[in-house]
Amino acid sequence: MPIHNEEEYLPYCLESLKDAPLHELIVLIDSCNDRSEEIIRKFNSSFPVKVAYAKGCEWKNRISELTEQAFSLCEGEIIFPLFADVIYDKRIFDTKPFEHYDMISFRGIDRDLYTPLWRTTYETFLSSMFEKIDFKEVVWRGCIFGTKREVWKKLGFKDITSNFGEHLQFRDYRDRLVNAGYKYLYVRNRENIHLRTTTFTKETQIQEGCLRANKHYPFWRVALHSLIHLKPHVFTGYMRGKN
Repeated sequence: MPIHNEEEYLPYCLESLKDAPLHELIVLIDSCNDRSEEIIRKFNSSFPVKVAYAKGCEWKNRISELTEQAFSLCEGEIIFPLFADVIYDKRIFDTKPFEHYDMISFRGIDRDLYTPLWRTTYETFLSSMFEKIDFKEVVWRGCIFGTKREVWKKLGFKDITSNFGEHLQFRDYRDRLVNAGYKYLYVRNRENIHLRTTTFTKETQIQEGCLRANKHYPFWRVALHSLIHLKPHVFTGYMRGKN
């Protein structure tokens, strides 16, 4: 878990992990000047918490490089990259499914956007409009995942140039893992709640759209993404990037 000034969300995240079936928690302090480290050191859990400090980052995408640094400190055979602004569903740490899969990702819900009633209603509406698409998987797929250590050692994370590093880092790693012949599973019935609200601002959506234009995403894919995720400014940024 890389941490940079997360004192607002960290207590909620740690509380959700308190009784989780973890072998260890590696916390990578990244130039914090708030109370994050103090909160971590006072955290009482049934598993050891190891605190380390981030080394100088040379990659363009800091999130990917910090994840690499943190993974190199882990001792377990199954590794989960965690975020300090998420309330975790403890069921994701069940390692039995990894007997059959090399990477498993889980549903993530944005607290400020999707209430359970709204989520169910919107899924039903989309499914009725597009019967051939399983929107319960498409709409709410998140970048919360676990992977086998042996697979990470072979694939590693890449320097993905993006302000949306955790999302594209997940997609890049997943795609390379599948292309290499490893087994991947998405689990939808887990409720991991993302607490931060800044991801979906107009400016951030426009940046995401420009990024998709630079990566030459097809028009239909971006339009569908904007519709499904209710982020119209992603499409606006995509059109700007194309022009």
